[in-house]
Amino acid sequence: MFPIDPTNLEEANLEKANLAIAKLVDRKQVWINLDTEKRINYLRCCVECVIAVAEDWVNAACIAKGIDPASDLAGEEWLAGTIATLLNLNLLIKSLHANGQPSSVASYTRSSGQIIRQVFPDNWMDRLLWLGFKGEIWLEPGKPATQGKIYRPPSATHPSNGQVGDQTRGQVGGQAGSQVEVELP
Repeated sequence: MFPIDPTNLEEANLEKANLAIAKLVDRKQVWINLDTEKRINYLRCCVECVIAVAEDWVNAACIAKGIDPASDLAGEEWLAGTIATLLNLNLLIKSLHANGQPSSVASYTRSSGQIIRQVFPDNWMDRLLWLGFKGEIWLEPGKPATQGKIYRPPSATHPSNGQVGDQTRGQVGGQAGSQVEVELP
């Protein structure tokens, strides 16, 4: 069950959020130092854990928003919370299997020269489930693509693949709001 009672949101204070973020920041280097197979296994465990708490998660979100968990509106909580999280975890697993370089669905260049790569949906099931939605990577204007370099070991041709000095530097990204976004190092 949830560590915070969703019906008592006063309990969910800034101090607890700051402690959770601090713990994440403290552990970021552990993730960077894991090999690809261990990362994939960890993410698969995350998928199992999300599935195990999915119904409780949706119910808690509905209660917190004053929505009847049995109503049609609860479907939005499934899509925006648990399903979006599971989708993201599975996309991360797929990316790791592709050495940090999954193939693009489409790629185009804006008139400004900025490169945009569509990476989702990439299969018929996701196209049907997420009709009208797409995931894109907008490369920083004027910068080369460095897709997935943090997941690849240094090589003779690219000695700094995610490396800073002798060590890979971990980063933490986040998003607050109504959009589902992921910041990759």
